[in-house]
Amino acid sequence: MLAVAKQELEGWLDEEHINNFPCEDLSTIDQLWVKYSDGKFGFSLQKRIYQGLGGTREFNRDIWEKFGDKVGWRKGGSWFHYSDFDKKAPEGHFPYEVVRMSLDLVSGYGLSVFLSRRDL
Repeated sequence: MLAVAKQELEGWLDEEHINNFPCEDLSTIDQLWVKYSDGKFGFSLQKRIYQGLGGTREFNRDIWEKFGDKVGWRKGGSWFHYSDFDKKAPEGHFPYEVVRMSLDLVSGYGLSVFLSRRDL
């Protein structure tokens, strides 16, 4: 995703790059996650979970924390960094590394913008 957005040197995506990320590429990445995880992982699944908790483009800390708890990015009120792939992870847990390295995981602001894209 960083290569597509030409953000490899920066190592993260800001709101402008999130909003302008090519729809076709995002859809392809999401479809691959969904297909090869048997529907357990993918951005579209994360979006469904996030919106199911009441998440919108506007950041809401309470919803963000509930989302983190639901997908296994947070436990006991603490956020953690996790890089090992495990199909036993909770539904919606992955893609994780892209989000962690690209967005402000603790504040959740970038993810609220990302998961509000209409093309997911």
